Amino acid sequence: MKTRRFGRPHPCSHSQLRTNLRAICSDGVAHSLMVGIGETYVPAFALSIGMSCLQAGLIATLPLLLGGLLQLAAPWGVERLHSFRTWIVRCAIVQALSLYWLAGMALSTTRPTWWVFVPVTVYWATGLAVGPAWNTWVQFLVPTSVRPTFFARRVRMCQLGVLAGLVAGGLLLRYGTTTISAQYVFALLFSVAGCGRVYSAWKLASQSESAAWADDASQSMKWCLIRSAAVKCLANGDERRQLRFVVYLIAMQVAVYIAAPYFTPYMLKSVNFTYLQYMTLLGCGFLGKALMLPLAGQIVKRFGAGRLLRLSGIGIIPMSALWLVSDNMVYLIVLQLTSGAVWACYELAMFLKFFDSISHRHRIPVMTFYNLGNSAAMVLGTGIGAAMISWWGPDRSTFLAIFLVSSMARVLTLVLLPDATVTIKKDAELPVTRPIAVRPGSGSIERPVVAA
Repeated sequence: MKTRRFGRPHPCSHSQLRTNLRAICSDGVAHSLMVGIGETYVPAFALSIGMSCLQAGLIATLPLLLGGLLQLAAPWGVERLHSFRTWIVRCAIVQALSLYWLAGMALSTTRPTWWVFVPVTVYWATGLAVGPAWNTWVQFLVPTSVRPTFFARRVRMCQLGVLAGLVAGGLLLRYGTTTISAQYVFALLFSVAGCGRVYSAWKLASQSESAAWADDASQSMKWCLIRSAAVKCLANGDERRQLRFVVYLIAMQVAVYIAAPYFTPYMLKSVNFTYLQYMTLLGCGFLGKALMLPLAGQIVKRFGAGRLLRLSGIGIIPMSALWLVSDNMVYLIVLQLTSGAVWACYELAMFLKFFDSISHRHRIPVMTFYNLGNSAAMVLGTGIGAAMISWWGPDRSTFLAIFLVSSMARVLTLVLLPDATVTIKKDAELPVTRPIAVRPGSGSIERPVVAA
């Protein structure tokens, strides 16, 4: 089997390298704007067209699982097309079309409400299918020597893009709905998001590629995907300890997503917050996470990833139950900022410990399988919350019970918390992630940029 050392970029001129780096940043910002102004408001849109609180909760997670299955086809798609760029650009264009589909549904008066699941599933399927191929392709495009600083700068730009889209969407809903129907505003939001993804696809298409990259890498990706189905893909020998860590991560996701999908129905239907208040709370969670990440990096270098994981794992336990205390806006803003900060520490420590267990060549396929398992855990947790709503009805007391049960379930994960064995050198580069969704309970859903 032919092999290639990922990370050595295709020889090109300095001008082409600069063009590639600018295009990668532009793609990231446009994608982030799409996330902030489009995907973020899908649950709110679902509620506005008459979907139940139960359906609005499911639409935040179920398409993630269905979409996660398609990402396993990425190596075969790349091999068939003999191109990373073609596979990724096509997926991006279809993802943009799914947003225009949603915009059309917002303007329609004859669509069954459950049809919203179809374009949302297409959105997630194509979005997640890009991940493994893009993570492999970008290792050829960005020289190893500039990766840490380049991707650190790119993630800051992406965070600003998500925040800008989030704020713009909230303001449009707040002031646009005073003069026209909310459905027209949602149609505008999804159309703008679609335009952002089209621009992103254009920037992806402008980046360099060699046919040999896709042919060699797709074979390696497929081989690793098959091999990583076994625990042998873990680099360290203590398989039981590594398996316990993975079980802990999955169990925590189940516990968290008992409540996470139902914050939007609770805020918009039970407490009757305005879209502006809803946007503010979403933005505070995301902002708390973004502001805390640099500090979390310093903490992890001083005290170690294992210790930070234990402290942050304990810290996220009460976050959903604290919603029972008050509906006061100031209190909830502080709670969301705190929650975002704690989640930043948890996810940074989790990715560090995860990468410490996996050799470099296996990180992309193992993360692909982990993302699929993570999506399944989200759906399982959502199903528990859905069962509670089905039994007791979508009233305020049920939502508060769901938040409390979520915190109680998080307590049970303490028995699986791993030991504090991962230490990070002071000059070590920390994982860089990219936001793919904004969520009320955790600030955002992040995926690592493996090349960084």
